[in-house]
Formats: sequence, C-alpha cells, structure tokens
Amino acid sequence: MSQIAENLASLCPRQLSLDEMTLVELLCEAHANAAELTMSASNQMASMMGQAGVDLKSAYIAALASIGGIHAPIEKIRSVLEWQTYTEGMVPGWGNSFHKGVPDPNCETLAAMLGGWKDMDSRINSITAMLHERGKMIFPNLGCYTAAVAIIIDFPHGAELSLVALPRMTAWTKLFLKAKQA
Repeated sequence: MSQIAENLASLCPRQLSLDEMTLVELLCEAHANAAELTMSASNQMASMMGQAGVDLKSAYIAALASIGGIHAPIEKIRSVLEWQTYTEGMVPGWGNSFHKGVPDPNCETLAAMLGGWKDMDSRINSITAMLHERGKMIFPNLGCYTAAVAIIIDFPHGAELSLVALPRMTAWTKLFLKAKQA
C-alpha cells in the first residue's frame, strides 16, 4: 500500500477493510496516471506557474484552485451519487474530454473493483443508462469514481479534494520543474 493511500485512509472515521484499502490504492493510482498522461486543468496550471517563474507553492495553489468547477467537482458528484439527484443538463461525474464516447481506460480496474459494492455499482450504472437513453454517450469519469470511493469509505465531507490532489502532486511537481527549466 502506498503512503499516500495510507494517509488518505487515516482520515476516515473507521478502520478500512482490505477491499476498501485496495479501492483507495486503485484510486490513487488512477489519479497519478491521469496526472501523468493528460493535460488537465490542474496540470496546465502547475506547468504555467513553472513558466511564470513563481515558486512551487504557488504552482500547487494554482493547480488546487482549478479543481471543483467543471474539473473534478467531487462534492457535487458525491451529492449526485448519495441522493441520485440530477437535472436535465450536465451530470457532474460523467463525460471526459480525453476519452469521448468511451469509458476511460484509466478507470477500468477501479470500476471493476467497485462492482463489489452492488448498491454503488447500481447507482452509477443507472445514471449512465439514463444518460445513454437521452442520447448522451458519456461514461463515468474519474471524478465519479472518486466520489463513489469517498462514499464507500465514509470519507469526511468537505475533505474530498485531498483524494484528487495528493495522488497528483508528484505529476504537478514534474510539470512545474520541466516548465521552469525550459
């Protein structure tokens, strides 16, 4: 188990089962991979701060500040999954600008593991089916799976950002240093 996964699990109000710890580890791996393989808003901010010649702390702040609008609004997604509330418009947690019309391959292992939690799997599949019935061929994204894991492990409300940010910090640091040296 990675130190990041253990640190995140320590924020939970109870001891996690081995399967729940595996979920947290898979989530950390998915976020680290996404940060390494895509140029998300947070990655772009970390890189731009390196180009601007500011310090690493400012790059972290900029990357963190980019999370929550349309980029990983985990608290909103958590509400959708907890209360199964969504409107006719956009459903946060579904759709992916890097993998249009297909499931995100970075989430495959995590999605398969979530199948062990039938209620959560059913919620996710129900919303996905509803969107497909509306003609929107979009699939759950990493934000959806992050919110699902937060619910399953009883992660504290309001602390969800750490599930996204901590696994991505190494990639942000690499992007910042590369841009600063360019």
